[in-house]
Amino acid sequence: MTTADIEIGRIYYGLLIDRAPSGRLLSYGDLVAAAKAAHPDNEFVQRAIAVSAGRRLEAVRVFTNQRAYPDITSLVVNASTGEVGSAFGTDPVARRAEIAAFDWSSVDDQFGEFIVHLHAARPVKRNKVKRDEAKRLIWEFFDEHRQTLPPSLAFDRVRLQEMVMEGDAVADAFEVVVSDMAPRENSST
Repeated sequence: MTTADIEIGRIYYGLLIDRAPSGRLLSYGDLVAAAKAAHPDNEFVQRAIAVSAGRRLEAVRVFTNQRAYPDITSLVVNASTGEVGSAFGTDPVARRAEIAAFDWSSVDDQFGEFIVHLHAARPVKRNKVKRDEAKRLIWEFFDEHRQTLPPSLAFDRVRLQEMVMEGDAVADAFEVVVSDMAPRENSST
């Protein structure tokens, strides 16, 4: 997990804990929007995009799975289907009943300690990749996520490629480039 994964996962956890008693669902896009509204000064959160929200929830999933707690990430659903993806693997409705009944206040300190541990365990060295590999990784990510990326994706391909070559995760590089596009698109309207 990257620093961004851990930091955004920490924010998402707090938002999901607030929803746990009611079991109210929200889409990936709504989760990102709520995080941005609640944390306007957090650079990682402000650059977040819905397409990578599932990956950002991995820190939360690891925490709940390691401790056999209900998987609170089942509160986040695909906007078009209104449900979790098939990779979720278990009955999300049953998980949501467990989430609502669970005493999340009893594990707040544990999650904070878990986040500290994740940061400490994160490797510092980034794996650089060659230009052709970067192009392949970018294309694969784009091809897999094209439906959820902005429709007018005129992004800075050179910057994106350089970031991936320097070892940034492809999803992180897309987040940066797409979030930098937003102000330009808004200023042209």
